[in-house]
Amino acid sequence: MSYFWLPVGLALPTSIGWLLLRLVEGSTPVLTKWERWIAGFVLGSVLATYIIFLTEITGVGSFSFLSMLVTQLVLAGVLGAMYWRKKQELATCYLLPATCFSSWKPWQKLLGALLSIWLIIKLISAWIILIGPAYFDDTIKNWNLRAKGFYHTKELILEVIPGLGQGIGSYPQSVPIMKTWLVSLNGSWHEGLANGIHLLWYMAAIALTFLILRRIVQSTWAAVGA
Repeated sequence: MSYFWLPVGLALPTSIGWLLLRLVEGSTPVLTKWERWIAGFVLGSVLATYIIFLTEITGVGSFSFLSMLVTQLVLAGVLGAMYWRKKQELATCYLLPATCFSSWKPWQKLLGALLSIWLIIKLISAWIILIGPAYFDDTIKNWNLRAKGFYHTKELILEVIPGLGQGIGSYPQSVPIMKTWLVSLNGSWHEGLANGIHLLWYMAAIALTFLILRRIVQSTWAAVGA
C-alpha cells in the first residue's frame, strides 16, 4: 500500500513541470508529448522541492505535509491559470519529421535483446537494493538521514545532531525534500517509498536519452544508444 503514494505524490510535481515547459515553449513547441511529460517529471520534482525549500527558510511554510501540499497546489494553480489564459496561443506538441525505418537485422535483434536483458537486470537489482535500508555512507549521511530529519522535525536542518558534524549541508535539498514529501503522504517512514524516486529518475534519464537520440538517428539505434 505504501508504494501507492509514489505515483500519487509525483502527480503534482509532474504537472507543475509540464505546465512550466508548455508555457516556456509558447507558440514554438520543441518537445514531443512524451518528452514534455518525462522532462516535466524531472523539472517539476526539482522546482516543487525548491519552492518548498524557499517557503521554509523564509518562514512562510514548513516541511509538514499540509504546508508542502499547499505550496505545490498554489504553484500548480498559478501555472495552471497562466496556461489557461494563454491556452489558445499555445501550439500543440512538436512533430518529429518522418523518417524511413528499416527492419532490424539479425545481429541488431541479438544486440537489442542482450542490452534489454542487461537493463532489466539492472532495474530489478536496483529495486531490490532500494526497497530496504541503504547502508552506503553517502546515503546515510546525506539523502535518507537528512530526509528523516526533515520529516521528523518539519524544518530545515543541516546536521542531524548539531555540532557533531553528522550530515553534510552542502548537498542539494531537492532529493531529501522529495523523500520527505513522499513519506509524509504515507504517514510514516518507508525505505522503499523514499528510495523509489531514484529508480524513476534513472528510468527518466534512459527514456529522455532514447527520445533525444531518436531525433537524429533511427529508432533502432536510439534504442541501442539508450
